Amino acid sequence: LSLVVPAGSFLTLLGPSGCGKSTTLSIIAGLERPTSGAVWLGDRNITGDPPNERGMAMVFQNYALYPYQSVFGNLAFGLKLLGRSKAEIATRVRTVAKILDIERLLERKPAELSGGQQQRVALGRALVKQPSVFLLDEPFSNLDAILRARMRTEVKHLHLQLGTTSVFVTHDQEEAMAMSDFIAVMSDGRLEQ
Repeated sequence: LSLVVPAGSFLTLLGPSGCGKSTTLSIIAGLERPTSGAVWLGDRNITGDPPNERGMAMVFQNYALYPYQSVFGNLAFGLKLLGRSKAEIATRVRTVAKILDIERLLERKPAELSGGQQQRVALGRALVKQPSVFLLDEPFSNLDAILRARMRTEVKHLHLQLGTTSVFVTHDQEEAMAMSDFIAVMSDGRLEQ
């Protein structure tokens, strides 16, 4: 697989289940090592860098929210690990909550949220880190058709607003066509088109 993602673009990895989309995303994120080759971010080879030093944020299919933390706690968690001040954490969390229209939910726990609200919190947890690259691994697969369509629109608007490079994984052609600047079609672990 050889692929260049232009800075600020929205690229979708599209293909059937098991074709290597999520593995490719995990390699970009640093969660898996490539068997050969290298991963570059701009002019920097990041192949050996740990995930937390890559300047990326990932949104998973299952949201991976901390059930015993409030929405505020979920959004703040990564910033606390980075050693940010309480004031900076509060400012960033409130800014992201406003962008995603979840300000009124900050004190709730994930179990008290709808699927769409949980998805927004997962996106917010990525956004609050101000990453240079967003990685999204089938983030809408657990949502019903109406909510999927709404979240697609919201994520695309968010991308246009922030201009952050985004790599999105899906097997849904309609989703890929609606959201992407570029589409990389994969099959059997290879980039076909």
